[in-house]
Amino acid sequence: MKMFRVTGPCLANVPMSGPLGEMRQTLYQHAVFNADLVEDELLELWQKRGLAEPVDTDASPLTDPAPPSDPEGGSTPPTPAPPSITNRSNKGELVAYGVSQGDDQAELQGMSVKDLQQRYLKAQQSE
Repeated sequence: MKMFRVTGPCLANVPMSGPLGEMRQTLYQHAVFNADLVEDELLELWQKRGLAEPVDTDASPLTDPAPPSDPEGGSTPPTPAPPSITNRSNKGELVAYGVSQGDDQAELQGMSVKDLQQRYLKAQQSE
């Protein structure tokens, strides 16, 4: 069985033959489908245009690929970039920045925008 994955935004009105005859479906990005049910000419056209690609049939189409793992065998989730702030940042952005720096959120919520700016923007300028 040949399996393909949709790599473009979608494939609309795809003619597929099945036990009940021919039907048309819309396949969305990342959908995996049985290419044996689709005409070879369409598969070639989709591949040339970058809309579909063959899939390793040993991999399960229902699961995402495993996340990268650390050298000790455990998986490491991607680390989000810390929020950045400027003199135009609002209080929520300043509090989020402070929390990313290890400060207490409740304490930061009680501070004024001016106090937060002095605390974090001055610290950035001195670095």
